[in-house]
Amino acid sequence: MQQKDLLLPWRTIWENILLGPEIRSAAERTRLEPEAREWLEALHLAEFREAYPAQLSGGMRQRAALIRTLLCEREILLLDEPFGAVDALTRRRLQRHLLRIWERLGKTVVLVTHDVEEALLLATRILLLSSRPGRIVEELEVMLPHRVRAQSPETLRMKLQILDTLERSDAAERA
Repeated sequence: MQQKDLLLPWRTIWENILLGPEIRSAAERTRLEPEAREWLEALHLAEFREAYPAQLSGGMRQRAALIRTLLCEREILLLDEPFGAVDALTRRRLQRHLLRIWERLGKTVVLVTHDVEEALLLATRILLLSSRPGRIVEELEVMLPHRVRAQSPETLRMKLQILDTLERSDAAERA
């Protein structure tokens, strides 16, 4: 799932979310339709299934793109800045949805983000990358339960540690 939802404008939300299974086969699409309905309900999009992308808000489009990604049934979910193009409140809601999905499915999620707070809120393991050339400069484990992270002094300490590490890495690359 990328930062832009990449929904096809000529297809309804229902048709968009079932695109992956449909490409595989008609039988796959039929098999996954009940799950698609469940995800539409869970992510509060059921009443918009016949709407077109242009008729939805950015957050609704991102939720539809997330459902489309889930219906591809891969063991690893690759999410590249999936919430970068939405407002702060929508981003918070989408992050909560992602945590519930992760808890429900138990899949590995690889989340690329430039938002340190988002990484600390969602991740159990954070890899800090340098800019050119991209290399791992530090690896952190986030052991706090998700429900307490937003208010934890430990989260603030880790945020400052991450920012300091990134600044040192950036300064070293410029030297």
